[in-house]
Amino acid sequence: MNKTSQYTAKTLKSIKIPSLKDKRIAILSTYLPRKCGIGIYTKDLASNLNLLNPSRPVEIIAMDAQDEKLVYPSEVSMIIHQNEWQDYVTTAKAINNSILDLLLIQHEFGIFGGTSGELIVDFIKLIKKPIIITLHTVLQNPNNTQKRIISQLSKKAQKLLVMLPSAVDILVQKYQVSPSKIEVIPLGTPNFSFVEDTTVRKDSLGLKNKIVMSSINFLSRGKGFEYVIQALADIVKKYPNFTYLIIGQTHPTVLKREGEIYRKSLEDLVKKFKLTKNVKFVNQYISTEKAHEYIQASDFYITPYDSLEQISSASLSSAIAAGKICISTSFRYAAENLSGDRGYLIGAKNALEIRDVILHGLKNTEQADTMRKKCYSNGRLMVWPKVSYQHLETFDKVLSRKFKKGTIPHPKLEYIKKLTNKVGIFEHSGDKHIYYKEGYATDDNARALIVSLLHQNYKLSSTYLGFLESAQNKGQMYCDKKISGQWEGKATLGDHFGRSVWAVCIASLSENPKIKNRALLLLEKLLPKIKNLKYLRPKAFCLIGLSLLLPDKLPQFSLEINKLSKQLCEDLIHAFSLSSTPKWLWFENTLTYDNPRLSQSLLAYANVTGDKKANEIGLKSLNFLVDQTYDIDTKCFRFVGCNGWFSQFGTKALDDEQPLEASATIEALAEAYQLTKKHYYIDLAEKAFAWYHGDNIFKQPLYNSIKSSVYDGLGKTLGSIGVSRNQGAESVLSYNLAFFAISKIQHSVKLKMAAPERVIIKNSKTLSKNIFPEINSISSL
Repeated sequence: MNKTSQYTAKTLKSIKIPSLKDKRIAILSTYLPRKCGIGIYTKDLASNLNLLNPSRPVEIIAMDAQDEKLVYPSEVSMIIHQNEWQDYVTTAKAINNSILDLLLIQHEFGIFGGTSGELIVDFIKLIKKPIIITLHTVLQNPNNTQKRIISQLSKKAQKLLVMLPSAVDILVQKYQVSPSKIEVIPLGTPNFSFVEDTTVRKDSLGLKNKIVMSSINFLSRGKGFEYVIQALADIVKKYPNFTYLIIGQTHPTVLKREGEIYRKSLEDLVKKFKLTKNVKFVNQYISTEKAHEYIQASDFYITPYDSLEQISSASLSSAIAAGKICISTSFRYAAENLSGDRGYLIGAKNALEIRDVILHGLKNTEQADTMRKKCYSNGRLMVWPKVSYQHLETFDKVLSRKFKKGTIPHPKLEYIKKLTNKVGIFEHSGDKHIYYKEGYATDDNARALIVSLLHQNYKLSSTYLGFLESAQNKGQMYCDKKISGQWEGKATLGDHFGRSVWAVCIASLSENPKIKNRALLLLEKLLPKIKNLKYLRPKAFCLIGLSLLLPDKLPQFSLEINKLSKQLCEDLIHAFSLSSTPKWLWFENTLTYDNPRLSQSLLAYANVTGDKKANEIGLKSLNFLVDQTYDIDTKCFRFVGCNGWFSQFGTKALDDEQPLEASATIEALAEAYQLTKKHYYIDLAEKAFAWYHGDNIFKQPLYNSIKSSVYDGLGKTLGSIGVSRNQGAESVLSYNLAFFAISKIQHSVKLKMAAPERVIIKNSKTLSKNIFPEINSISSL
């Protein structure tokens, strides 16, 4: 029998999880500080890929205009001057001799040398590495040279990436590209919050009390801004505070060719229609962050382009993702993204239509608000975490690799410290601010006590233990504490009581004598009340904690702990016998929250006592639960959503998956491995941990590596297809508990070296070759 615990055993400084993060990628593209939209896109893509893969940042090969003398950032490893063929040759040799796995090329005809950029065709013929090409322009009516270039690029590339489904049809029909070679990945956008009131944002930009419409782009003929100016003449008569912002410099190529002729014509038009107070030119090359500020401060966003060929628009994408009232001519990107009443589609070069739709949006506020929400919802499909993960999946297809193990470093305590004051840890936090007024929860402080002990930060442990001490009243526990210091309601024996017992049991084994002695005093007050518990979860929490003390870790309490543990185990087994059927192997008629803890408690008890019935029911129920939460089709965990649960005769709720469930699943599977030594329980636990890092149904990482925080939920009902922006205590604490559980079992595997192919040592040059087995059902295991 195994008498060690995941809360006391040695752990690793890092762990391994299934990952797509082991690829060495280079991107060939224009790049900042070059003033080019594709360069901005590449910067954003590289940054977001690096968030998923901080240990192997993307390399950049910058396409440079012939006469530009730019100083590039450190991530740029090579530079090609677009008309210098020798630069292409030298770069190709360097790529072929490097350890790069794959080259991703951002293609636009104008950024490469030769007629229509045809030097790129000769360049890729020299490359011996796999190539993926993102096509930023797919022309429906190309000239012969353009058609030949795309056809030859498609033959050499392993994959072509486009941003619209309609581009697939054009490539298949016009260029005879095989559909299997094409992937559609949306243009990435920030994960904006939906803002009802833009007052603060307007004020910060000097736009107080204005109705704001904006356009952000390089100025050049064909952008259609003159038709917008003409349309405003009638609008400002009814809405004198209407302001149109034309943001951006004249395109560098246009500036060299003809100077500021187009801008001057627009300025003359503004004067002609007496709109100098209503049309503002921001003649600057603004940063991406500044562009987002302008978009978020806008009520309307307009792309009035003359050409209908365009298949991408970064600024329109951002406006869609921010939930703005979007107006656009029907170029292909706009037509596909604004159809279905998500925005206003207008004809090219039509000032009257522009006028009419703006007035309609101003007068019909409810309909315009519905458009905004539809736009925002559609924008969730384009957010960068999702887009960057889709890129990684495509890389994986091209390189024909199975999931490997990626190194996850030891979690930091900075965010937990930020949530903590001298009283305890605050319960809730948003993306930018802690919700102090919502106070503290005893549940969270119990979890925090365990986490701080695992980190061996006894200063924090003392704070959280102090909170539990103050929450105790006559052997029961208060649940919630206001910021004022008052307790809400009465002290009871709910979940918070069970978690407190669990945490205090761990603290009673602490190597720190002060923590240990205080915990023993508190445990003495709590033990007599355990026999009065009514509900299964507090019983399970207590059994997990008390099992750590068996058989005689605390001699002064041994008889009482043995008796209570046996009774709790029997209560859980009895509940299982009452509720379970051959098709529903569970303790209750409904799967709700923190479900795996019920199985975990019996497994923990069986681990130290050898109880055969606890062993049987613990494994049987856990295997059943995994069957209900591991999705065979998507090959990831889909935990029971808290927006509806899962009753025995109902349908599983899929919305609002919680980090709490991932952590509980991992800890229960860790207990199962300790009991059985079967490695598929490790595989499942690692797979569940990967859920935090994007291996979930929405391919969205919930772990914020920058802040060391964890987002509170995953699902469509959270206001977006992706993650909740809130980052409370429960979520980050659950992640830490999960990490230590995985680390403990990986440490034991490392010591036994039972599977030589499983390499788990941080910084090893050889990643694990362990591949997850196809999981059809494990209830029979």
